[in-house]
Amino acid sequence: MAKLRSSVGEVLDEEKLQILSQFSLDDSQSALSRLVSELKANNGNLQEQLAGEVSSVVEEFSLDKEDSALSRLMRKVEAARATIAKEFSLDNDSGALSRMTRSMGEAAAAIDKNLTLDEEQSALSRIRRELLGVLDRHEQQATSFQTEVKATLAEIRARREESLRSTTHGRNFEDAVWEFVQKEAQKAGDMAAKTGNTTGSIRNCKVGDAVITLGDESAAPGASIVIESKEDASYDLRKAREECLSARKNRQAEIAVFIYSSQTAPAGQEVMCRHGNDIFVVWDAENIASDIHLRASADGRESTVDTQRESPDGRVRRP
Repeated sequence: MAKLRSSVGEVLDEEKLQILSQFSLDDSQSALSRLVSELKANNGNLQEQLAGEVSSVVEEFSLDKEDSALSRLMRKVEAARATIAKEFSLDNDSGALSRMTRSMGEAAAAIDKNLTLDEEQSALSRIRRELLGVLDRHEQQATSFQTEVKATLAEIRARREESLRSTTHGRNFEDAVWEFVQKEAQKAGDMAAKTGNTTGSIRNCKVGDAVITLGDESAAPGASIVIESKEDASYDLRKAREECLSARKNRQAEIAVFIYSSQTAPAGQEVMCRHGNDIFVVWDAENIASDIHLRASADGRESTVDTQRESPDGRVRRP
């Protein structure tokens, strides 16, 4: 055991010395010395390479070197600036700004040429001539229309004055009343008949210018209304009521509507009133506004007829 321990101790001591010698810097052949030498060598190469790279980068960003990247960039920037300055300079006739200025000047000249009245062929001058021509034509048409209207009015006035002087004036008013009554009867669904030229129930009596028979949709279907119209200043209310009585008897009508002409109606006569079964209306054949009086008399006549219903004993109840 002692010998074995002594042998192992010698071996271990020898191995220890060998290991320690490998980590000693005093021995140039030791592993640590060789590692340090290699690291120094590699570090030197790295420094040289890094220095070379930095030097290359510095040279690329140096303006002293003609072919450096920065020098080439500056030359391109200067060329672009010179090109822009040249294009936007008015001293250069071929520049973009000069061409645009010339185009704007030409456009302004063209606009001024077309919007001036001093040039006969300008657009504004042509429009002015067209408008003046249209206005002249309208003025001629208006003048012609005024002339025709004046002539027509003069003719109407002459016919009216002649009608006022003529003995047929009353018949003209009766014709106007008949036209109005016929039109309104057709609108209401009633039947109108002109009876002024025919005799009625009374022998040789032609009183009653027209007879209206109320339609099925009226308040009193089948009822008859006699129309009597006069443009005669001699007919006061008393005489008109007598005329209505004769007209109702002659035409066998329940209601009589007496129409005064506004030219000859008695002074103070109401435009529309009712006395028993007789309705009295003042109408102006030349004034459309007075037509409402005849239309209102239609409502009054139907309500009057509607109140005349037969009682159980067969007699007619009066309103």
